Amino acid sequence: MASIQSEDQDNISLTSIFNTAQSSITDTESPYTSNIHEHCRTRRLNEPERKDKALIYYCKYCESGSATSTTGLQSHISTHHKDIQLEDARPTLAAASIAQVAALYEQLYKQRQTSNFNLLVLNCTINTKLVFQALIDLIIVQCLPLQIVEWPEFHQFCATLNSSSLAKLPSSHHMIKKRINEIFPEAKNIIQRTIQSTKTCIHLAIDI
Repeated sequence: MASIQSEDQDNISLTSIFNTAQSSITDTESPYTSNIHEHCRTRRLNEPERKDKALIYYCKYCESGSATSTTGLQSHISTHHKDIQLEDARPTLAAASIAQVAALYEQLYKQRQTSNFNLLVLNCTINTKLVFQALIDLIIVQCLPLQIVEWPEFHQFCATLNSSSLAKLPSSHHMIKKRINEIFPEAKNIIQRTIQSTKTCIHLAIDI
């Protein structure tokens, strides 16, 4: 099956992609700090700095308000100091990272150079064993031919989901047959134990 993208699209450096994203985020002035710090006060000498290794945040609007997380202090201010307007929190590190990577990906997409990027994402997110097992279950339950993994139409379907997905799928029906033979004894034992544990009689009728 022909590749959807040309070979020269694989020359893009993934390292440069993420280095650019990281430097862009780092250069942004404090993009991940919470605005709740503006409502904190410095602890007094008789007050502990931490509780169970967690940093304590003290409310600057009252003597008793404190929390071991910015979310907790935000909840305290919203409940006990309703006249204080809390600004929306600044983007978290994850949100800022996603925004930067999304912008870079859009640039790569316009240049038709997303092949390596797609493969990296696929490798980081897909569980090959679970995909293989799901394919086996589909073939067995729906009585599909083992040769489905060799069909060009099946390849095209997978490629529309992710152009790099074929590298994660079995390429021969012999691999499917081998896997079914491996899991059959275990599946047989499960059915035997299930039948043996029933509380009523089971009558089997053979239609031949």
